[in-house]
Amino acid sequence: MIVRIITYERSTLVNDEKYIGYERIQNCLPVQRGNVRHENLVLLNAILYVAEHGCKWRGLPKRFGNWHSIYVRMNRWAKKGVLDQVFAKLQQEQILR
Repeated sequence: MIVRIITYERSTLVNDEKYIGYERIQNCLPVQRGNVRHENLVLLNAILYVAEHGCKWRGLPKRFGNWHSIYVRMNRWAKKGVLDQVFAKLQQEQILR
């Protein structure tokens, strides 16, 4: 079962209670440098959305941003082992089961 860490909506701020889950895994994520359109939090929510709903990357809702940019970054993270670290930490912290 996949549980969303945080529901991201551009028009609202993330509430503190849900943000705690993200703070626990933030150190597993790469530091953002340069001109980055999507925050790590948005990218992580997009990955979890695709996994939870079983949709194709092209079917990702517009609120997450350009699907191709998200896919490329996710693919980079997967190749570097970042996603393995994130999901291991999520399971260790019992945020994701």
